Amino acid sequence: MATLKELRNERIRKLEELKKLGIEAFPANSTRSNILRDISSDFSKFENKEVDVVGRIKNIRKFGKIAFIVIEDQSSQLQLFLGANNI
Repeated sequence: MATLKELRNERIRKLEELKKLGIEAFPANSTRSNILRDISSDFSKFENKEVDVVGRIKNIRKFGKIAFIVIEDQSSQLQLFLGANNI
């Protein structure tokens, strides 16, 4: 089991990784066009459209050039697929 120091160092590493990508981990302002439950309950309505969501990233799994990200808001969880040519 990881020690508190190891867990802290891992969180700091992930924060630095986000900063290198130009992502503000704790933005002062954010926008939301939809809640996650609306998107997951009627995905065909949102397919190939851009939406703004707000939530906490719960999990990231990377597999070469693809990644799966689980995001959660007060309504639901949603898994995102990111590929080299597809987000």
